[in-house]
Amino acid sequence: MEAKTQTEIRVTAPEDIHVGDRVEVTGPDWLPATPLVVDEIDPEWYDGDGVVFKASLDRKNARDYTFRVIAGRVETSDSSGRWGVRVTATVVETADEIEADEDEADEWPPESATRDDGMVYTGHTFKRTATCDFYQSGHVIAPEFAEVLHAFEEAWADDDTDATVVAGGCNGCTDKGDADVWAYYVAQNDGYYDSMYVGYGAADDSPVGAKLVAYTLLGVADELGVPASWDGETSSKVCLGDATAYDE
Repeated sequence: MEAKTQTEIRVTAPEDIHVGDRVEVTGPDWLPATPLVVDEIDPEWYDGDGVVFKASLDRKNARDYTFRVIAGRVETSDSSGRWGVRVTATVVETADEIEADEDEADEWPPESATRDDGMVYTGHTFKRTATCDFYQSGHVIAPEFAEVLHAFEEAWADDDTDATVVAGGCNGCTDKGDADVWAYYVAQNDGYYDSMYVGYGAADDSPVGAKLVAYTLLGVADELGVPASWDGETSSKVCLGDATAYDE
């Protein structure tokens, strides 16, 4: 696959970034592997030194990450909210470039998330927050599974229900944020090629329950021609890729 030529602007001053730019930020291992989109620059609430900008993954319900450009460097804050954690921020695609190529920008999964054999990288799609040490870097899932999970998120749009899909190193580190409903999976091995088990759930104040979420996963899989199975118990996950997983 031919690599896409991208802008590369090392951020050392506020004028290097603009709202809508895609910025790749590296440093602490809890930062996401995929580029972030700059959402806000110089927010009103900040009155300290330097210029703050907020960025998030280009996905519904993605968490915000906050950075500060100061004295020719970029930093973020630690778990106590103290500035000083050094990061490297590079603009890899400007807002103008994204707008000029809107159709390609809307393509899913993005080209950068797809391996040469078609497998889709978890780290570039559904991994959005810090994970435990069990998370396997470079984890991939079959493209048909990625398509089901992406379609699951889109299936709730008409109901004005916030849906998200997250991946982590264990069941406990898949942060669903403020989503009404969600699906999640554990990425502990090198990847899911033939089948994968997907957990699901709904917030306590959500108008739908966990069973409907599971049935929605099954319905989306059926529409896309992907075998799936579930035993009807909310304590069990939905299996994608195997229609007989729960047969006795």
